[in-house]
Amino acid sequence: MTDYRVRLPVYEGPLDLLLFLIQEDELDIYDIPIARVTEQYIAYLELMQELDLAVAGEFFVMAATLMEIKSAMLLPRGDVPKAEGLEDPRALLVAQLLEYQRFKGAAGELAAREAEQSSKYPAGGDGRFSGGAASGESIFILLDAFRGVLARAPEARDVVPGLRGPTIEDRLAYVRRRLKDAGGRVRFDALFEGPRIVIIVTFLALLELLRAGECRVRQDRTFDEIWIYPTLALV
Repeated sequence: MTDYRVRLPVYEGPLDLLLFLIQEDELDIYDIPIARVTEQYIAYLELMQELDLAVAGEFFVMAATLMEIKSAMLLPRGDVPKAEGLEDPRALLVAQLLEYQRFKGAAGELAAREAEQSSKYPAGGDGRFSGGAASGESIFILLDAFRGVLARAPEARDVVPGLRGPTIEDRLAYVRRRLKDAGGRVRFDALFEGPRIVIIVTFLALLELLRAGECRVRQDRTFDEIWIYPTLALV
């Protein structure tokens, strides 16, 4: 049964994922527990592969880099090879993360100013979701929440030969209907029910709707509920 498979782009890169893992667990970016972060990073990479997302090669390059740093950290301190004069094998990665974090922060500030101006002088529509907290738009926040959904899913059963599995079209219609019936917003985890395969295809359908701009995600603060809002009038 392969008709449910779909390829969607991952909208952010490996440094975004690393920053997400560091911030989610409130880790010290200057003293990254590399073994722990490597394990979590690879778990996310495996989930993205299971979902058949079009994972860019740079994600695998970063996985190899993390494993190399992890191996270097396991060596006796006197045996760690010096790379470009850096004593700590993590130092180059930390420098990259800090520089990327600065650029990301600057871009976020510009986006916030643009949203503020748009709310004052809207180009069209009511602009209900153009401002305010919208940190839940990160693909990695959704993947993190989805991991929890999958962990609670019923165990997969053997596929019955000849039985038609769920399709993206089916689940797109399902998510649109749930959003319409809710009349405003739907809690993220309330969208998922049924066996594992149905849950996976529903998540892919949600990503497709987000990509198409039919809905958007909102999470006011870390660990708060994630809500799905329609951005179009659903008929």
